[in-house]
Amino acid sequence: MRAATRSVASLALVLAACNCREVTAGDSSGPGGDLRPLDTCEWSKPESCRLDAKTRIKWKLDLGCGACMASAPVIGKTGEIYLTTETTLYAVSADGQIRWKAALPINPEGGVRPPAVSPTGDIVLTTYKGAVVCYDPGGKLKWGFILDGPFYSGGIGLAQVTLPVISRSGDIFVAATDKKVYAIDAAGKLKWKRAFESYPAGDLTQNPTIPDGKLLVPMVGVPTLLALDLGSGETRWERSLAEHGKSIAGHVAAGGLYIVSMLTIDNASPRPLSGSVVGLRPVDGSVAWSARVDDGYVGRLLADPAGVVYGVGDNNVTGSQGGEMSIHALASKDGTLLYNDRLGLDRLAVSQLGPVGADGQLYATVGQATSTPGDRLISYSVRDRSVTEVHRFVEYAQGAAQPALLPDGTLILPWSTFLDRTGPVWTTSLDLYAIQTQSAGLARGGWPREGHDNQSSGDLSTPLP
Repeated sequence: MRAATRSVASLALVLAACNCREVTAGDSSGPGGDLRPLDTCEWSKPESCRLDAKTRIKWKLDLGCGACMASAPVIGKTGEIYLTTETTLYAVSADGQIRWKAALPINPEGGVRPPAVSPTGDIVLTTYKGAVVCYDPGGKLKWGFILDGPFYSGGIGLAQVTLPVISRSGDIFVAATDKKVYAIDAAGKLKWKRAFESYPAGDLTQNPTIPDGKLLVPMVGVPTLLALDLGSGETRWERSLAEHGKSIAGHVAAGGLYIVSMLTIDNASPRPLSGSVVGLRPVDGSVAWSARVDDGYVGRLLADPAGVVYGVGDNNVTGSQGGEMSIHALASKDGTLLYNDRLGLDRLAVSQLGPVGADGQLYATVGQATSTPGDRLISYSVRDRSVTEVHRFVEYAQGAAQPALLPDGTLILPWSTFLDRTGPVWTTSLDLYAIQTQSAGLARGGWPREGHDNQSSGDLSTPLP
C-alpha cells in the first residue's frame, strides 16, 4: 500500500481546540462569526474529553483489509451497505455482517471508487483504468463496459473516469479524460456518446449530475458547464464561467438554480486561493447572480431543503498549515452570504463535509493533518450554528470517506486506523462503524450529501426516504 496521506482539499475544517461537548456561534447576527469553545481539552489526551452522550456505537466491523482505504458507503434497496477498497467490493448487512465480497476486475491503482445503486438494486462503479462495471445484489458481475480512451494520465490517484450518475430510468452516465461523455443502459449497452475534443484545455474529471432532467457536466479546466439531453446527448446549452474563476470546484442544484463554486489559484499571492459562487438559470445557463468569496474559496457544495447552500471555505494563507477554514452558508436565490463561521487556525483538520441530516445537523469528519490521536466525527447545527462532537477516534486514524445516514439515524462510516507508522509505508486496519445519532435520516430536500442520496445516484429526482 502507498503511504497513507491526507488530501488538503476543498473539504476541510479547523477546530480551535478539542471542542468537547459543544461550541456556540459567535456573532449570530451576520457573516463572520467565530465559534467559541465552552471548554477545551488536550488533543494529546483525547481520553480526557467528554463526548456527546446522545450517540453510541451500534456495531464495529473489521473488514479484514490490513492495508487499504475505503470508499464512501452507499445503501441498497433493502438496506445493504456497499463500499469498495482498492481491490474489493463489500456488501454488509444492516446489523454489521459481511454478506459477500467481490474482487474488482481491474485494479484501480491508487484509490477507491465509491459505487452507486441503480433503481433495480444493481451496484455500478467505475475503475481508474476506464471501465464501468455492474454487479447484481448478490455480488455476481453482470457486465462490464470498456470506454474508448486513450485517457489522460495524471499519475497515480487521478481517476480516468468520473463516478457514475444513474437516472430514475436506470441509464448510467459517466465522463472521462478521453474528453467523452457516455450514456450506458441498464444492460451495459451504449446508448450514446459525445466527444468534446474542441476543448483542448477542458478536463472531464468532475462528476456530472442530473438536477432536473438534463445531464450537467462540468468541464474543469476551461471552465465551462455543459447541459446535455439525457436521451440523445445533444447540447441544450453551454456556459463559460471563465470570468468567475479558473476552475469549477463543485456544483449542486438548489432553490431552482444551479449553484457553482469557482476556484482561482495564484501561487505568487500571499493568499493563493480565491473564488466565487455563481447561480445559473437552468433554462439556458444564464447567470442569475455571482458572489465573491472574500476570504478564499469554497469547494464542493451541499444544500438543505430551505435552499441554503453550504461549503467549507479556505483562505490558504501562505506559510500556514493550509489556511483559516470556515463554514459558509449562502442563500441560493441571490447568493447572499448568510454567515461565515470561522472555526479557528491552530488545528488543521482534513475532513469530509456531509451529510445534512433531517434535523439540520451537518456532519463532518475532522482531525489533525499529522494523523495524531483524536480524529473525530462532529456535527454542525445549521439552525443555531453550534458544533457538537459526535464520536472521537482515540487511535491514530483517518476518516477519508463521507458517511451514509440511514432513516433511523444510523451513520455508516468507514475508518482506517494506523497500526504501524514507523516505516515509509504505514499499515492500517479498516473498520466500518455504525453510529447512532439523533438525525432521522437525510434532509428531505435540497442536496444533502455528495451524490445527492444514499444510493449516490446524482439525480435530484431520486427520493430521499
